[in-house]
Amino acid sequence: MGVCVSYASKCGSVTSMDIHLHRDSEGRINRISVDADIAEAIRLLATGVAEAVHEGGKDTMSAVETAAVERLVGAQRDSNGAVTPEYLGALSLAYSELAPTTRAVSSQLADALGIATPTLKNHLTRARDAGYLTPASPGRRGGQATERAIEVIKSDADASAEAR
Repeated sequence: MGVCVSYASKCGSVTSMDIHLHRDSEGRINRISVDADIAEAIRLLATGVAEAVHEGGKDTMSAVETAAVERLVGAQRDSNGAVTPEYLGALSLAYSELAPTTRAVSSQLADALGIATPTLKNHLTRARDAGYLTPASPGRRGGQATERAIEVIKSDADASAEAR
């Protein structure tokens, strides 16, 4: 039996994002669900790095970080595990959101995706090579999602909205 904890980001009196963390009986997060307006979510992600740095040393992900991981998991699901531009863009954004304040970012993202950490690191290299994530020093975490990553995510969101 799980426990559900909800977070809401409010802009004035309008809720822009609802995040639900579902935990198993041992308190581990086993599912995250997000309801969000995509334009507002992108705006929140763009400003989230400052919030994440301000909250340094925390043990849990911020709403912005959680939304980025949820988008990444959704991109992987939508691609049936293929490494698509949308997946690489979502990976770059999630990585750049978590890297400033989270230890073992690659391991955490690999766990969220259900893949091996070396595989995730290979995907990060592919994202850097394809221009979705800025370079980092060898063996060190870091890098920012590029405009190309933001554009591919926005294009994918726009296409999804049109399909509805």
